Amino acid sequence: MELPDAGDTAGRATRSERAPRTARRTVVAGAGIAAGVTLLPRAADAADSAYVAGRHRAARLLGTRSRHLVGRFSYGVTPALARQVRRHGGATKWFEWQLSPGRIADHDTSRIVTWFPGLAWSPARLWHETVSGGMPGWEVMQDYQSWVLLRRMTSNRQLLETMTEFWENHLHVPVFADGV
Repeated sequence: MELPDAGDTAGRATRSERAPRTARRTVVAGAGIAAGVTLLPRAADAADSAYVAGRHRAARLLGTRSRHLVGRFSYGVTPALARQVRRHGGATKWFEWQLSPGRIADHDTSRIVTWFPGLAWSPARLWHETVSGGMPGWEVMQDYQSWVLLRRMTSNRQLLETMTEFWENHLHVPVFADGV
């Protein structure tokens, strides 16, 4: 059997003679459009129905200005935080109180770090645990992330936590950022 020359097109169909092939993404897109067209009338009917959000019958957490200030320097206004703000005489006085975090009791939050023993290890021990297969460094970093999240959610030192996050985000340099 003789193979056709590279320049010879005899025996092969040209692009225009071949049956058009439908790409998978075209099929998927078409199915998505068909589903959207089918579901759209039902979605429109649901949107037309009158929905009224429920109101909480209890007292407002904080006034607008106080809620704005406290919301900026905390991880969300909760009923407990609103009580704390009122107990200190309003948002401005609460903010001034937060400026001295050493004077704010935070015993429960301070104990959370004990859940993650790797966070108390020295750099030498961390290295030993990593290379010996005891506890990989990524697990220690995962513990750090969990500890930080729990601390931010439970701390009475909300201003300290938000400022710590601010500076940590601005000064953070990933370990592998410069090819180390």
